[in-house]
Amino acid sequence: KRALAAWYNDLPVEKLAYEVVKYQERDGWSNADVLRLSHPKTSDPVRNAVYKWIVDGWDDVQRNGEYAAVIPEPIPAFETAKHISGHDITNLIRGRNLSREMLPTEALTKPKVWEALLDKMPLTAMIRNLGNMSKTGLLKPLSDASKTVSDRLHDQEAIRKARIHPVSVLIAMKTYSQGHGVKGKGEWTPVPSVVNALDDAFYLAFKSLEPTGKRLLFAVDVSWSMGSLCGTLPISCAEGAAAMALACVKTETDYYVMGFSQTFKDLGITSRMTLNEALQRTQDSNFGRTDCAVPMLWATENKMKVDGFIVITDNETWAGGMHPSQALRRYREQSGINAKEIIIGMIATPFSIADPDDAGTLDVAGFDTTVPQVVSEFLR
Repeated sequence: KRALAAWYNDLPVEKLAYEVVKYQERDGWSNADVLRLSHPKTSDPVRNAVYKWIVDGWDDVQRNGEYAAVIPEPIPAFETAKHISGHDITNLIRGRNLSREMLPTEALTKPKVWEALLDKMPLTAMIRNLGNMSKTGLLKPLSDASKTVSDRLHDQEAIRKARIHPVSVLIAMKTYSQGHGVKGKGEWTPVPSVVNALDDAFYLAFKSLEPTGKRLLFAVDVSWSMGSLCGTLPISCAEGAAAMALACVKTETDYYVMGFSQTFKDLGITSRMTLNEALQRTQDSNFGRTDCAVPMLWATENKMKVDGFIVITDNETWAGGMHPSQALRRYREQSGINAKEIIIGMIATPFSIADPDDAGTLDVAGFDTTVPQVVSEFLR
């Protein structure tokens, strides 16, 4: 309770107002729910006005002149947007810097609204909403909006500042190219220039990655089952694994990428390869069943110096004579290196390989755009 109350009390009040309007609810929890449980106390009249709005709503704020006089933007703009349309709402978006989450659902069916949003839309949000902008007719061949999107996707510095990982761009490109969302609701016609710009942005994003500085053994499951779709994502497990492997070889200086099943094979993936070339290396090497202990056993046998093992599979995680956690312990004992281990099961199943008492091991069940960041931070 103290931690949550401190978050609301310590955030600059203008930023607090923006955050509580933009992120009103997550996973069934509203800001009002959290405030009622954490009871933040403050003598700041502006912050108290924000709390009043969160818990009691706009009408109560308006009835109290003390609160109404100090309530910060974008709360008044958010409330105004509920009752206006057309030219007025696009002026409000541009003048008060409203984001998509702050607008009524009906407004988001209008191309002029998306055009106004695009002016200051963060790059990550833009990539996520390409389908919505195409669906309303804003993005179409030779349009000004399509050129704006393409230019921003070619902006290396913007990609770096937004900390966009290549995997995020890959998923966005595959989703946009297929012309419908993950659940198949809502269709659009992909704009070829935008698709090509996403492909370029995928490779530009590698230049913004920061190396871990660790000695990494990157092991990719090359069994046939890796050709299956990665959960609800529009990529196969093999494509996701190949993109992760490319991120390793294009960023790190001390690494080894191997393909494995019950034995191992050098995949020969280099930093100069495209995704299709790296994917071809994994698909040309299909053999055997999956044994996630192989990377650690091979490293032990060959006296390799490894700080971190990254093992990517689909949902087949162990088919050998030694459990991967045992193989890791043997490697640590014989090498004297307290190596970390991450095993990513790209199709979420209730598997358990990591020793729950070992803080240096991690199971990742499933795959999405957050996984690369989790892996990087764990290795550091």
